[in-house]
Amino acid sequence: MAEKFKMVGMIVVMVTLYYVVTLALRPCIVVENDANILYCFKLNADEEIALQYVHSVEKTVVIEKIGLVNNELCIKEMLYQSFGAGLPFLVQQGQFRIENDWFIINDINEKITAISLRVSKNSKLTINYQGQAYNLYELIPDNSVVNIKSARYYDIFIADKIYRGIR
Repeated sequence: MAEKFKMVGMIVVMVTLYYVVTLALRPCIVVENDANILYCFKLNADEEIALQYVHSVEKTVVIEKIGLVNNELCIKEMLYQSFGAGLPFLVQQGQFRIENDWFIINDINEKITAISLRVSKNSKLTINYQGQAYNLYELIPDNSVVNIKSARYYDIFIADKIYRGIR
């Protein structure tokens, strides 16, 4: 009987360890402001977040869809409603089409290390993820900068807490 409990105990420990390690190594997209983590989106391979903002010159909505490819940020698609300063007018990557008053470039697949954006009430910077809107312009002061990067869950929450505890 004791051997049976040992075996069950070992199985429980192994399953728990598997899930802890899997969670710790899972990639996520981190949104931070002044080194404070605002959000951590744990994406599956086929998921993405959508950055939505009002263009500062054209005053039209821009949507950039960002995912993770091999644990790196990757711009997948861009939707915008007018041509203007800073908006694409020559498509060098991806496929271009016009649909319902939107200019759409998909299949961009451009890897980037990080994104830094200035937040303001005018730009209405919002992150859309799994049907929920995260209005950054309501969360942090005007003219603040948010940084968006990829990281492993472990690096963000566990290692950071250990490091801060040592200092």
